[in-house]
Amino acid sequence: MATLTSQPNDWNLAYAPNIYTLGTLGLADRYVLRVVIDGAIVATFKQPSNPSGVAHFDVSKVLQSYLESSYVESTTELAVTPNAVISYQVYYGSETNGVYLQDGASAIKHTLNGYTDWRVKNWDYVDYIPDPTDLDCLCEVPPCYTDATYSRTYEFLTNWPTTNASGIKKYKVRSDEYKTLSFFNRILGWNDGTMWGPNESPFFVKYTYFNAAGGTLGTEIKAISTSTGLPVRSDCQDYTTHTHTDAELIGTIAVGPQNIKDGSFYWAPTTASYTVELYSINACYLTDNGPIGDCDDIGELVDYLGYPIYQSEFIIDDYCQKFEPITISFMNAFGCADYYTFSKRNTYNTAVTRNNYKQQLGSWNESTWSIDPTGRGRRTFATMATTQMTLTSDWMTDTESAWLEELFTSPSAKIYINGAWEPVVILSTEYQQMTSARNGMFQHEITVQFANDKNIQRG
Repeated sequence: MATLTSQPNDWNLAYAPNIYTLGTLGLADRYVLRVVIDGAIVATFKQPSNPSGVAHFDVSKVLQSYLESSYVESTTELAVTPNAVISYQVYYGSETNGVYLQDGASAIKHTLNGYTDWRVKNWDYVDYIPDPTDLDCLCEVPPCYTDATYSRTYEFLTNWPTTNASGIKKYKVRSDEYKTLSFFNRILGWNDGTMWGPNESPFFVKYTYFNAAGGTLGTEIKAISTSTGLPVRSDCQDYTTHTHTDAELIGTIAVGPQNIKDGSFYWAPTTASYTVELYSINACYLTDNGPIGDCDDIGELVDYLGYPIYQSEFIIDDYCQKFEPITISFMNAFGCADYYTFSKRNTYNTAVTRNNYKQQLGSWNESTWSIDPTGRGRRTFATMATTQMTLTSDWMTDTESAWLEELFTSPSAKIYINGAWEPVVILSTEYQQMTSARNGMFQHEITVQFANDKNIQRG
């Protein structure tokens, strides 16, 4: 009887080894491992024993085929993130004389569309997936909810290197810039037997806006729900558990100034900085005081805020530029959207290729033959116009330069130009990591080609 002797973590990256090891083949001919997605067998592997009597199976390629980038750049509040995660399990057993015998099945596994260092066998996710401890809120009359207590905050799915003094990710953004951040939208121990209820997922998002002197201009609090774009609950009065789809396991939140404006959030022209935070719900307060009465009453919602789970800070930086800043969105090392704005010189170039043919002059299909004095011999049968842009960054720090390698190696990117997101292909074939010690003040330059050609009529 085949046994499962080792397997990946419950959460892993698709572009890391996802190895299952089977042992104790006995008298059977070979080990068999099947990959199952949504109850359907999508791949079957067969191997005899290796010299040590076991068989190793890497299912990474199968998982990778189900994952791709998601369009989330114009998110105005919150959004699901399709194709960033695939959930699956494996069936395992043995085969003898062509007859398969199943001996067991693994637990459900989840794989994120990301990569890491080639030396890493199992991704270390502890800084990214919320993992609360629980505190039962005692009450005499149900419903009694389980509070989630956190001793720390967690990281959004980005490797952006700059942080503030508290270690929270800090970004400079222009007041018309689009930007989103993605995050794990279900806690690690959601199925550990604790009745987490409304705290299986982050519950609130809170925006706080400050002026140049650091004074608070305003606050916006919203429940993460169907009405705000992430349907893990119907509204702020829904405290039930939820069966997450793969698209809901990773949430995306609007954090760019333009996203916020498009979503009709609070925004003041004098905003100099702001913070974005995701909170749990204070289940003990909910137990003692009952359901939230008004989902739009910020004064009431603030009493229900639990613990901060994700935090980020944004500084408005609208310094004058001679060139139009171009924001590029790209799929980062976690398979989620990341952003960088190239604010220095950019060039726009359209390359045209034509297929011509020579047409015989004369009215060959008419009753009288003549030559059209305005006729042409050479005509263009087909024209193809491809557009490229070369973008130049501002002066960079060493850590920003190292992070930007994720853009140069990304397989999926878009640029925001002329009021729309245009898919592009990165043409730059070389990335040189620069440092101030070696290069002094330095910039990066990248060339992209629009993924869709211009429409040109026939001549």
